[in-house]
Amino acid sequence: MNIFERLFPIIMILILSLCLCVFAVCGGAGCGGYVKQPGDEPGITGPGGQTAPGEEGSDIEEPGGEEPSGEEPGGEEPGGEEPGGEEPGGEEPGGEDDEPLPDDGGFEFTLTADGKGYEVTGYGGAGGAAEIPAVYNGLPVRRISGAGSTTAYKIVSLYIPDSVETIDADAFEFCYSLVWVRLPSSLTSIGMRAFYDSYNLIEICNDSDISLTFGSSSNGCVAKYAKNIYSSAGGGSKLVSDGDYIFYDDAEEGALAAYTGTAKEITLPQTTPGGNAYDVLMNVFCFSAGLTAIDMSAATIYELGGNTIGNLGSLTSVALPKTLRSVGPSFFAGSRIAEIELPEGLLSIGNSAFSGCSELSEAALPSSLTDIGIEAFKGTAITEISIPSGVSYLKNGLCENCTALASADLPETLQRIGDRVFKGSEKLTEVNMPSGVTEIGAEAFYGCRSLKGFISDGDIRFYLPEGVTAVSEGCFAYCPLETSLTIPETISSVGDAAFRYTYLEGLTIPETLRSIGAEAFEHSKLKTLTIPDSLGSLGENAFAAGEFISASVPAKFIYNIGAWLGHAVNLQTLTIVGSGTVGLDPDGNAVSAPLGGYDGIEEVTIGDAVTGIAEAAFAGIMELKTVTIGEGVESIGDNAFGLDGNGCYMLETVNIGSGVRSIGKRIFEGWNTAQHATGRLTVNYAGGRIFWNEEVTKAANWYYDVPSNRLTMNYNAAF
Repeated sequence: MNIFERLFPIIMILILSLCLCVFAVCGGAGCGGYVKQPGDEPGITGPGGQTAPGEEGSDIEEPGGEEPSGEEPGGEEPGGEEPGGEEPGGEEPGGEDDEPLPDDGGFEFTLTADGKGYEVTGYGGAGGAAEIPAVYNGLPVRRISGAGSTTAYKIVSLYIPDSVETIDADAFEFCYSLVWVRLPSSLTSIGMRAFYDSYNLIEICNDSDISLTFGSSSNGCVAKYAKNIYSSAGGGSKLVSDGDYIFYDDAEEGALAAYTGTAKEITLPQTTPGGNAYDVLMNVFCFSAGLTAIDMSAATIYELGGNTIGNLGSLTSVALPKTLRSVGPSFFAGSRIAEIELPEGLLSIGNSAFSGCSELSEAALPSSLTDIGIEAFKGTAITEISIPSGVSYLKNGLCENCTALASADLPETLQRIGDRVFKGSEKLTEVNMPSGVTEIGAEAFYGCRSLKGFISDGDIRFYLPEGVTAVSEGCFAYCPLETSLTIPETISSVGDAAFRYTYLEGLTIPETLRSIGAEAFEHSKLKTLTIPDSLGSLGENAFAAGEFISASVPAKFIYNIGAWLGHAVNLQTLTIVGSGTVGLDPDGNAVSAPLGGYDGIEEVTIGDAVTGIAEAAFAGIMELKTVTIGEGVESIGDNAFGLDGNGCYMLETVNIGSGVRSIGKRIFEGWNTAQHATGRLTVNYAGGRIFWNEEVTKAANWYYDVPSNRLTMNYNAAF
């Protein structure tokens, strides 16, 4: 049956064999597909140039090379062999038990629960024109529960007979090539998403009582992309064939809906058969896996709709028309084109339009361009890119993994740089950063291993535009930014791994910054670190694996310093600032020996804003020699400088501010003269009365494990 022709097939019985004869009558009655024009070849051809199942003029050979329509009376049913050959089941023809195989049209069937009919449960045909039989194995086909298979996406036209009552949810989901469908008068319901993402379903012959609305997602999205909805009695098709091309041809618009040929090189028609300009719909080249060249240069085409199937992997040459205004999503994705001339007048390039074109090295963007989609040039071999001034937003992954990309010219009109825009562009060295940029997305320059900074007044230096309010995660990770960075006061947060492995040598953190994410500055070359007390949070390993010699850290971050600073084996000088008690976690619990293991620290200075030292706060700093405690500290907790053998063995001088009023037990436990350079400990106290712990004597506090002849006490000392 030719479902695109206007006249339903007339079945004629020729003696002993059944032959399906399909013919087209232009303008005839009935619900059909495209209207055949004079000189059209009959039928919609599928893969390999074969006419689709059920089409008039089908040349599909049966096993043995025989044609089913050429049999003499008394021969086999269509699909069988010459008399004398075996039936598909192995029986000799003419036996009393012989039964013809049911006609399935490429569909799969399951008996309904009541045993009175069949439902369609799959499709394994060749695509093209597909027709569901009204009767299968002697029973009516009443339901379509699914056509899911690896070939359902190749169905171009779908005829549903006057027996089907229900189409279930998701039944024809992702039938990307479907252009035309006939809904029978028997149909009562269409489930959700039944025709979801059938982007090319532009024409519907609706003989049912179901009301369809153009552009609606109801009734299974069947009319979501429709341009023409008609019935057998009240309208006509606007689909027209032109050789291997099927067009939607209307006075107001034209569209190339399907190409069913198998040529390796094609030239698209200049216009539709009616002389109209046209758009190319999505997945038009569904059957063209071996296509190597497409010439559109003479065609009047405004839009290339897209290629969700992504089957143009053999394409090496393409010529675009000057009229082109839009390239749809994934249209050339994965192809082998080496260069492409994008015409002036092009306005938009869709998502992933050239993604994975690993041989594409040249693609000059026209000045008319205003929109470039997500991952449009991802994984290509382009060496340079110049973004036109009409583009204000570089969308996610635009040039991701463009490993040959060396330069990027960004317009001053640019406002936003999305996620992963230049990620993995390891040769990128020349890129400017427009002053108007307000957003730089996550991993935007991740892995740009040659990028040391941005071009500014002829020089390369690293800077961030003043309008940027946040540095996103992984933004500059693995960029060799061997420079000093002053974070602008407009920035409130630095994301995870934002500057990981950037080798920054200097860093200024403003008081306006509120958070630094995990691994944000991990593996830097920073030697000094100053963290303002205004900072609210520090992520894990935020400054790990640096080269720090000195650090100024708020008291609130000491309890977990190992988590965000890492080992910091070179750290010698530590200054503790801000309010609070050294060594307390956010819940007010003392964390024992948080600085244990930082053996390189020789000097600790506690600022005047700090109010206390928690229990065992400095225990275990083996090389610590000098401690200066600010005037704001009021109490020193038990075992402050030694616990369970983890003493500050090398302590030589402890300067205690006048504000201290309470000293805990055994604050110098573990101090060991045998390991000490001088064998003496000097404690200078600038204050007056101290409240000694009642559980022990004054001597026990000061002299615990410190022989009296090794301790010097200087009360009210100025230091």
